Amino acid sequence: SRLEVHGAGAPEPGAAGPDDAGDEWVGGARRPCLQGGVPRRAGHPHERGRRHCRRNQVSVAAGEYHTLALRSDGTLWSCGNNNYGQLGRTGDTATLGKFSRLAPGHFSFAAGDQHTLAVRSDGTLWGSGANYIGQLGFGNTTSTKTFTRAGTSDLWSAVAVGYEHSLMIRSDGTLWSCGDGGQGQLGRIEGFANDPPIQVVSPSPANQWVSVAAGYAHTLVISSSGTLWSCGNNDNGR
Repeated sequence: SRLEVHGAGAPEPGAAGPDDAGDEWVGGARRPCLQGGVPRRAGHPHERGRRHCRRNQVSVAAGEYHTLALRSDGTLWSCGNNNYGQLGRTGDTATLGKFSRLAPGHFSFAAGDQHTLAVRSDGTLWGSGANYIGQLGFGNTTSTKTFTRAGTSDLWSAVAVGYEHSLMIRSDGTLWSCGDGGQGQLGRIEGFANDPPIQVVSPSPANQWVSVAAGYAHTLVISSSGTLWSCGNNDNGR
């Protein structure tokens, strides 16, 4: 058995790039696994000559124009647009390369518009890319093209990234947020855009947060009681 990763949409060049070892992610010259904008399984009649996207991948995340992939050996890889350093490395953006400054381990990671956040297995939070509104959680607006640790806490367990905002869950079930909150997507009204992550007050003290997802300007969270909560822009009923 193998894990196959597929994508759909109009990718930035290199956003679904070739393997560094010669295995093709998709059968030709750096093309995504799609046909007419619809995801296709490798070997589909319309995909003659194309191969599996890549073996040994266990988790993926997709940003605006960049892609992250976690391998079964615990290494994190990236490809796509790197204008702001969102790949966590320098060099050719159209090929895969290991993220810098992140040792092998199990990660929770997320890709936004032009920034990336990752949680290491030791509970530390790391960020790379655009930070002009504090979305990396550094407590400043300094962008970086290599992964840099955010703060000193080692209690982080999960992360979600939107367009210009970020959310994190700690091991105690508390929810934290940073970055752009202009449309309420941070789940709080206090604080400034360049602040480090600030805790989001739970509607019920008995509840812990167990899962979080972020969109362009909205956020969804699931509590330990199984209830779904949301905040931010609600255009189109999102």
